[in-house]
Amino acid sequence: MSYVPADTEGTLSCTVTRPDTTGIPGATVALTTIEGAEMNTTKTDSTGHYAFANVFPDFCNINATKRSYWSDTNPVTVTAEEPITADIVLCQKGDLNTNGGFADANRRLSNDGGCNRSRNIRRDIRPGR
Repeated sequence: MSYVPADTEGTLSCTVTRPDTTGIPGATVALTTIEGAEMNTTKTDSTGHYAFANVFPDFCNINATKRSYWSDTNPVTVTAEEPITADIVLCQKGDLNTNGGFADANRRLSNDGGCNRSRNIRRDIRPGR
């Protein structure tokens, strides 16, 4: 990656959580190009929070993984104008959720925040959220 003046770089941060909004510590979060090339990785802290600083503005993906959880990837647009917030929800493999369904390989979230096969609801990712 080439040098970019600080005033043209962006910041991306947020939290990796379970469907009940409990933070997941120790999850690996990767920042990649749309094509899949890894730009940076970090681990979440004890509350599930992570941050990437000095990110060149572009369309990117964030991917969160943790053993015993289904991974998830979300697209995000990094800008230099304001920090970007991008939460990721991971469903634990085989764990019952709030609606009695099992987490499945499709990482789908129900309206009540549990993991099931009935609906695929993408998290809203936008600047300043």
